[in-house]
Amino acid sequence: MKIKKLGLLAFGKFKNKIIDLKDGINIIYAENEGGKSTCHSFIDGIFYGFSKDNLKSRNKDELFNKYKPWQGTDYKGFIEIEKRDLYRVFRDFNEDEVEVLNLTRGEDISDHPSFKKYSRIKEPGVYFFSMTRPLFKSTFYIRQMDSQIDKSAQETVKEKISNFLTSRDQDFSYKSLLKRLEGDLEDLGKDTRSKTKIGTRKTELEKIDQKKLIFEEDRKKYFHMLDLLRDEEEKLAFEEKNYYRQKSSDFNKLKNEIKGLEEEISQNKENHISLEDFQRALEINKEIQANFSLIDRLNSNELEDLKEVNYDLEKDYFAYQEFRTEIDELNSINYSKEMEFLSKDLGASKKLKNIYLGLTFLGILLGFLIIIGSVYIKKYFLTAVSLIFFLYSYLRFVKFRVNRELVYRLKIRMDDLKNKSMVKTARKRNFDKIFSAMAKKYDLEDSSSLNEFLSSKMKINDKMRISNEYKLERKEDREKRNIELEEKIESLNKSLKDIFQKFGAENINNFKEKYRLQDLSLKENRLNNLKNKLEDFKDFVPEEFLEEFEDKNLDEIKENINNIKLNISKIKGQINALESSLEVLKNLNERQAFLKGELEKLYYQRDYTELALNNLKKILGENRQEILPKLREKIAEIISELTNNKYDEIFIDEGYNISCYDRGNSKYVSLEDISRGTCDQLYFAFRMAIIFILFPEDFPIILDDHFANYDDLRLECVLEYLKNFDQLIIFTSNKREIEILNKKQIDYNLINMR
Repeated sequence: MKIKKLGLLAFGKFKNKIIDLKDGINIIYAENEGGKSTCHSFIDGIFYGFSKDNLKSRNKDELFNKYKPWQGTDYKGFIEIEKRDLYRVFRDFNEDEVEVLNLTRGEDISDHPSFKKYSRIKEPGVYFFSMTRPLFKSTFYIRQMDSQIDKSAQETVKEKISNFLTSRDQDFSYKSLLKRLEGDLEDLGKDTRSKTKIGTRKTELEKIDQKKLIFEEDRKKYFHMLDLLRDEEEKLAFEEKNYYRQKSSDFNKLKNEIKGLEEEISQNKENHISLEDFQRALEINKEIQANFSLIDRLNSNELEDLKEVNYDLEKDYFAYQEFRTEIDELNSINYSKEMEFLSKDLGASKKLKNIYLGLTFLGILLGFLIIIGSVYIKKYFLTAVSLIFFLYSYLRFVKFRVNRELVYRLKIRMDDLKNKSMVKTARKRNFDKIFSAMAKKYDLEDSSSLNEFLSSKMKINDKMRISNEYKLERKEDREKRNIELEEKIESLNKSLKDIFQKFGAENINNFKEKYRLQDLSLKENRLNNLKNKLEDFKDFVPEEFLEEFEDKNLDEIKENINNIKLNISKIKGQINALESSLEVLKNLNERQAFLKGELEKLYYQRDYTELALNNLKKILGENRQEILPKLREKIAEIISELTNNKYDEIFIDEGYNISCYDRGNSKYVSLEDISRGTCDQLYFAFRMAIIFILFPEDFPIILDDHFANYDDLRLECVLEYLKNFDQLIIFTSNKREIEILNKKQIDYNLINMR
């Protein structure tokens, strides 16, 4: 597999930067702050993105903001890869959207299931490299070996090799995992250890059982108070029913008194404006004003102007349809075919006419010959035979005349058809001229699209006609509504005028003044007082009770009700006080259930932690026995080539202490005794060994300033070793690699980032 092209469309400091990569060695040169690290991180970002895969949300990691362009809103790029087929991987970093195209086959594989095999975020690197991001960065994606502040470079190499031997990941330590599992097991603890997670919950459960005994008496008292509350509420319901019955009785008495008083007043107030007449006059006047307002609103809603319908186009459309119908009718008549059949009939009739004419002359000739012959031989009786031939000639002559008449009629028909054919042709030419004129009239290039044009315009015309009809309907409705309202106003005015005439009022203001000034009797005052009292029964619906009840004063019943409510309030207060105790008891029960569930989970967690710890120890031993010999052999092979056979043997003991066999001194040398440069070579050999062991397929190797600590001799050796790789991408900020490659005449592809 090879990377063919890097497209930094909008990434970091780059805008539309395209980098073409080739087979073999590719040197990407840039001075410090020249964009080398940006380009290096771009490859990682395209394949694995810059988002943290969180179950609840997708958060951007620190690299997202680091390489976000300062100008513009775009943040995107692409990489072209050759893996049997040519692929293009595009990523929009803002939206975290990925598009992957197989350019060879013309297929879009953006939704391939492997992209989300290990993450909810699309990772094309899983599809192309068959590995996760951590594994990719632990193998083919090689940076300069990091030096830790509190450890030497030798200790770093030892730790990474130890991690790989146990977990197959140089940056993940199973030792720390073992330590963490043992710590987790210690934290979980046992029932008898009160300071552990299990022990603290066990102790709390015992304390809860003791507290629950205190609140049991309160629970019994609570239910007793509930019974008392129920009895008092039944008493309250009974008294409220009595109150309702008494109020119904008082209400009916009041209504009857008002009714009687109204009857008395009506008998003495024939010449007075009654309250009903006054209210009715006000309502009629109010309704008249409302109708006038409604008319004003109706008239204020102006209709939109009617849209102009193109009647000239409609005329052309219907004319065009008539012409097309006539053309279809003309095309349905085939005069040429009819003339062809007529020509055949004419020829046959002419032939028969000539035959019958010839036979007529032949019969006459034979008749005369027989007469001449009979006279010549003096047998005159033979002349009678000539009559047969003359009769035959006469019959043939009749046939001749019939065919001659037929020929004449056929010729007339033939001429008629020729004339009709000429007329048809002329008519069709005339239609073509008419259609051309129509097309020219509507600025059409030719008459072929005339039908479609006229039809589309006719649809628009129809819509405008319908719209106009709707507007006219609305106008008619409004006028009809206005007439109805005016008629209603007229009727209301008549009713109002009748009231005014009845009491001698001129207008509504005069009517109001008369009502205000009229003398009200004591009975009316009494009536008003009763009606005001009736307000106390507002929204009250009386009920007829069949059973008799004791007639009491409403105030007395109210007092009983208030006393019962006071008792209920006291009981509820005691219940509320007891409910706090029950709430504590409820919380204790819930806490007890929660702790039991927690304790069950902790027991389960302790069991599977012990199981995981035992299995992990077993796996570590098996991995070490399986991987260590292969890794040791491959590291030795590579370090031997990198050091010109100075170190050609590696030894790793049980404690992961690493020694190199120094052939010059014929002895094993520990990491602490070798130089930093040799340690860097050993780390590089370790990374290469991982690649050879885990990945038989060829992938591009990406190196970011990895040889900064190499002297020239070591750099020559490593470049000589790498020259035969399928594809190598070296990011560098100095020109040593370029100079050595030129010196050794090794082909390479130089990309200068300036």
